[in-house]
Amino acid sequence: MAPRNPSTVAIDQWAGVDQFNDAQSLPPASWPDALNVVVGMNGNAIALRSPANLNTALSNSKPILSGGCYDRIAGFLNVFDTQTSGTTNVTTYVTTNGANTLVRSGQANARWVSQNVNDRYYRLNGTEFIQITTGLNVYANGIAKPAAAPTASMTAGTSTLTVVVGVTVSYAYYNSVTTHVGECSDPSSTSGAGTTQILRIGVVASTQTGVDKIVLFITEDAGSVRYLVIDSAGAPILYNNTTTNIDITAPYLLNYNVEETVFNVPPVLGATHISTWKSRLIQAGYVSTTMAGMAAYSGFDQISIGQPWETWPPLNLLPIPAKSERLLGGIDTPVGWLGLSASNAFLLTGAPTDKVDSGVNQIQVSE
Repeated sequence: MAPRNPSTVAIDQWAGVDQFNDAQSLPPASWPDALNVVVGMNGNAIALRSPANLNTALSNSKPILSGGCYDRIAGFLNVFDTQTSGTTNVTTYVTTNGANTLVRSGQANARWVSQNVNDRYYRLNGTEFIQITTGLNVYANGIAKPAAAPTASMTAGTSTLTVVVGVTVSYAYYNSVTTHVGECSDPSSTSGAGTTQILRIGVVASTQTGVDKIVLFITEDAGSVRYLVIDSAGAPILYNNTTTNIDITAPYLLNYNVEETVFNVPPVLGATHISTWKSRLIQAGYVSTTMAGMAAYSGFDQISIGQPWETWPPLNLLPIPAKSERLLGGIDTPVGWLGLSASNAFLLTGAPTDKVDSGVNQIQVSE
C-alpha cells in the first residue's frame, strides 16, 4: 500500500487492523488490511519494505537475516544483520536516511531477536546475549564474577584506620557506560586486627569488554554482612579495573541498603527468543535439553545496584507444565505473558518476583 503522507513517521506501536473506517481517515498506527505488514517474533507489526532501502550503501548483495528498530532517545535507528561468509559470518549495521554504519562483525551464523529496554537494544541469537547502547557500543549482557576471592590484610603504614577484630571483603566489576555492576566475588578471609594500619585488598582485573571499574563490599568491624563502600556524598567509590592492591587508609563509609551483589548473575546462554513482561526481560527457546521447557526472567526487586535487565538470579526460572515440550518463545499481552511451544500455549499471570530464597513466587501458569 502506498504511503498516504510522504513525510517520515516512526511508528513504535501499532493499533492494529481497522476495516470499519475509511482508509483515508486512519491514523498512521492503523492499517486497512494486513497485506503490507508482517508480525515479528516479538509480536510487533513491521511494515514490509524493500531490502534495498536498508542496504543501498553496502558493497555486497548478501541476504538480510534479521532486523529491527532501535527507538533511542537520541534518535530512531533501523538495525539489520547481513550474512557474509564462513561460520561466523553475520554483520550488523544501523541505518538512518539511507546511510549505513557498521556496528559489529564476525558474529555467529544465526538470526538475532531484539528488545528495546531503558534506551538499550538487547539482542540474542542462541549463542550470545548482547546489548547495543545508544552510542552504538556493544557489550555482553551481564558481567561475570571475579574468578577468585580477594585477599585482605592489615599492613603497616601511614593510616588513621583501626580494625579491632577484622573484616572480610568482596568485589565486583563495573561498566561505566551501562552503569552495570556484575556478580560479586567470593568473600576474602578475615583481615585480622590492626591499629592505625592500612587495609590492603588484592584484586584481579576483568578482561571483559566494557569493564573499567571495580566496586568493593566490606563488613563492619567483626561483622558478617558485606556492604557497598561509598564516598561522603553516598556514591559508590569506583576503583580502576587493574590487577593491584587497593589500600584503605582511613575509616570507610558503607551503604547499608546495598549488600554485595550475589544476585547480579549473568544470563544462562543458549536462548533463541527474547520478549518483555512487567519490566522484565524473558528468555525462551533454549537449545539445551535441561532448559528447553524453561523461561528465564531478569531480576528487578532484589537488584539494589546495577541494571536489572542485565541481572538474572539463578532461580528466576519458569517451567511449563508439559515436560516434554520446548518453550519456543512468548509475548507480553494485556492479561499476562503468553508462552508458546510447538503444540501448546501457556499464559502466565500474576506478579513475577525475584526467586532468591526458593522456587516459589506469585506467578500462576495456565495452559
